[in-house]
Amino acid sequence: MLPREDIPGGLHRRPGTPALAVPSQRPRASDGSGLPDCGLTGGGGRIRASGRSSPLLIANPAIVGPDPRILVLGSFPGPLSLEMRQYYAHPRNAFWAILGALCGFDAASPYPDRVAALLRAGVAVWDVVERCRRDGSEDSAITEPRPADVPGLLATHPGLGRVVINGKSAARLYRLLIGPLPGCAVVVPSTSPAHARMTLAEKTEAWREALRGSGVTLAEGGRIATSGK
Repeated sequence: MLPREDIPGGLHRRPGTPALAVPSQRPRASDGSGLPDCGLTGGGGRIRASGRSSPLLIANPAIVGPDPRILVLGSFPGPLSLEMRQYYAHPRNAFWAILGALCGFDAASPYPDRVAALLRAGVAVWDVVERCRRDGSEDSAITEPRPADVPGLLATHPGLGRVVINGKSAARLYRLLIGPLPGCAVVVPSTSPAHARMTLAEKTEAWREALRGSGVTLAEGGRIATSGK
């Protein structure tokens, strides 16, 4: 295991990496498993119980720089993102294309360069679910979820003036596992290829409006001129 460097505020960073791994909240379970109870309802859905046939999955560490202005929250990484230990690794996910256009970096550049560009722009990235079990890749298949300590992250970084929720599924999980959305939160169209009702250009403009006035400098003319999904 690599050593960690202590960061003020209870965050930790592995030497040589720009992102900070944020320790998550660890609620206690009544069954002694260390995972929260699963009978959660509300916000348009229910998280079902599990027979524990699925392996325990752990999300990627948060991407957080020294002075983040917005926090982008997804639901939980897909299989490829978990395997590669990268956010939004699916080649058809529009996250990097949209953020590249809005923040002025090449979405096709190596992953460390994209992460560094987000940090310079003041964008932090995390997921609502810190660990869970899941059969397949759908959020609806998540069982035994444990929430990430998003309130702790917001408290540690008072400069985070906006939370951008990446899709309705992430918003639903936030309400189920953490509570009401923060007053600074805005739900944007999901960058997932499963959300195909909007074009890439339409999603980009919706994200632009969500980032406007957040303290993140938007690239001049950063538009995606395409009608593709």
